[in-house]
Amino acid sequence: MRALPVLIAVLLLSPLSCSQDLEASDAFEIDAALLRECWSEAERAIEAALELEMPETKVRLAEPADIAKVLRPELERQLRAQGIEDPETQARLGAGALSMALLGKYAFDSQTILICATNFENLSKLMEKPELNSRQCLQAVLVHEAMHALDDQRHEFGKVLDTLSTAGRFQAYQAIIEGYAQHRARQVCEQQGWKEAFDQFTSAIGWVPEKGDEATKLLSRVAAASMSVAYYDGERFVATLLEGQGDAEQAELVGRLFREPPADLDVILHPEWYLDPSKRPELKHDFEGALTEFSKTFEGWNAQQAVAVKPQIAAALALLPKESVEQVVGSLLHNRLLVMAPAENPAQQVIVGLYEFKDAAGALGYVAAFEQLGKLKDEAMKTGSIRIVDPRYESIRRPGFQAVLAAKGLEGAGPDRIETLSLVGARGSIAVEMVFSNATLRDDELVKRAEELCRRAVGDAVDR
Repeated sequence: MRALPVLIAVLLLSPLSCSQDLEASDAFEIDAALLRECWSEAERAIEAALELEMPETKVRLAEPADIAKVLRPELERQLRAQGIEDPETQARLGAGALSMALLGKYAFDSQTILICATNFENLSKLMEKPELNSRQCLQAVLVHEAMHALDDQRHEFGKVLDTLSTAGRFQAYQAIIEGYAQHRARQVCEQQGWKEAFDQFTSAIGWVPEKGDEATKLLSRVAAASMSVAYYDGERFVATLLEGQGDAEQAELVGRLFREPPADLDVILHPEWYLDPSKRPELKHDFEGALTEFSKTFEGWNAQQAVAVKPQIAAALALLPKESVEQVVGSLLHNRLLVMAPAENPAQQVIVGLYEFKDAAGALGYVAAFEQLGKLKDEAMKTGSIRIVDPRYESIRRPGFQAVLAAKGLEGAGPDRIETLSLVGARGSIAVEMVFSNATLRDDELVKRAEELCRRAVGDAVDR
């Protein structure tokens, strides 16, 4: 799986913002003296609110290049553990881009909080939020990063991140990390009287820029949904588990969360499944096994499976009418995604999804949504930095299988035009989605592959 598109998507967002009511000044500048002063205030606030002694933690100013230098080995270890091809290059590119978007970063290896004054100034201008570059927001960022410092020194989650071998576990663990940090940072800021700054900082997580072409907005919406799950749903997950627990029970549960993270993001959205796995509905079909067998037909390709949670799917469908999005998301029971690319030609990519809906109508609704969304994108992306050209659609009707096929070109996403051939089909309550990029594949071959995967996933019986 290629990690870079996901990393770039995150960069389109700033996780921080503040309200117009907060103090701000064009002349505000974060220097070493101010950072020391704000860190001393943050330390005292943390110790008072959490009734603990803050361990010695280094805090210093850093430029984007310094943050990239810290990010690069962290990303490389994590990508390597997930089996990402060419992790060195992916980590270098990802770190360079991410370093321009982070206001603060806790460095696991050196146990240091890095604050980037340059990014405070630049991102406040990019977001047209001058109040972002303020003392109050600096304090909120320091408290949040301090929670990471506390948690890493106690639970060593930086080491755990380096061992997670699937995208699902990695995403779920990120939600634990960010959710628990938010949970405790909120407590500190509320007690200190910094609630407004913290609320505004939190409310802008998942901010989507209004400017830009549809390609940029689409990428922003999907990335925003991913970030929102980690922060918002991660915090709700932690708060739900800890509610009503005594101090000893909370400490034991938090330790377990960091040692034994959930298997995927679906558990983050259903805290009761973590406490009692038997409550998780038993899957009717083996999507993971079917996709694994499908990937074996692509010899020499790198493959990675993951689960998309409902907020991410809703974000990808955002061009559709709200009621259409709600119908699709409301009927969806579960899904499994597969992303593959040959090591020698990462520009050639295959994305496959299997989705189970409540009934056959839900699966057919997803097929209809695919066609409607595709045509809306065609119109919205006639112009812009990334453009859709020469779109073509075809309806497929076979016994027990209905689908829509789409072929189109993509210009502006790279030096050469990208040719895509995609399909969404339904068999009973199951929908299959396939997207082939720069692949020499005929229409009938794509339909055959989709039908075969459906049969492999659900068998010959078709539920109505």
